[in-house]
Amino acid sequence: NRAMKRLANLLVIECVAGVLLTNPSIAEDMGSISCGETRGGAIAGVGEQDLWTTTASAEDRIIVSVVETSGSLYPYVILYAPDGSEEISGYRHISRQVSQTGTYTVVIHDGQDSGDDASLDDTGEYNITLLNVGGCSGDAISSGETLWGTIDAASDMEVWQFSVSAGEHVILNVHETSGDLHTVVIVYAPDGSREWTFSHHSYWQVSQTGTYTVVVYDGQYDGNDKTLDDTGEYSITFLNLDDDSWPTVSCNETRSGSIDAVTDAEVWKFPAVIYEHVLLSVVGISGSLPDIS
Repeated sequence: NRAMKRLANLLVIECVAGVLLTNPSIAEDMGSISCGETRGGAIAGVGEQDLWTTTASAEDRIIVSVVETSGSLYPYVILYAPDGSEEISGYRHISRQVSQTGTYTVVIHDGQDSGDDASLDDTGEYNITLLNVGGCSGDAISSGETLWGTIDAASDMEVWQFSVSAGEHVILNVHETSGDLHTVVIVYAPDGSREWTFSHHSYWQVSQTGTYTVVVYDGQYDGNDKTLDDTGEYSITFLNLDDDSWPTVSCNETRSGSIDAVTDAEVWKFPAVIYEHVLLSVVGISGSLPDIS
């Protein structure tokens, strides 16, 4: 009958890049997005969905950051595999070691804002940034080196890489130097698994041999700023404590050093025998250097 025909027309299902959409008339194909790229989009109407595509190989780590830049949009992000199955979904930031090789589809639509807005009808513009940890390389940082980076747009992420051997002990310092940025740092092992997450300072023993990937982006500051859209500059310092090139300090010897940049750190080594008792004294002699650890 006529009512059944109208209902059938409303429930048209179309397959777009392997993703089933219940209303294809409001699904917009945004094209492909490359590793490390930041692009802009907009949810312009109620119920609209934007589709982005990217290629990946099985076991690659795909990271997607989507942050609203205008309007009242609260972006919900879904990653679909080449066969149309859902790999992962979440608000604003998702990370997944994917299961298949081929073309993946990222779907973005308005979501529920922390339980306060369940209408799912908001609109606005957004930025999207995509990383493939296994598919593109970042800037290299060596032990003892301090470098600088910039998060210059909402959703922006930066990638650094260092090489180590399993069992070595490392320190990473990352700290904002300008703007409203509050750094979040995620460290991925050579096999793509997540090994460490921190904000400013971390020390740990690495589990694998190979190239580690460090991802830096804006995060939530003390629970008060949940927009994750702040920008600014930061510095990053990497130390491999098992590096044999660090200077030594002998018993009764006084040596000098300097901390000359935010996140900077220096390493000294000394010989000792188990159960010996040692005393170390480190005092700042210039500048505004506080207690030293």
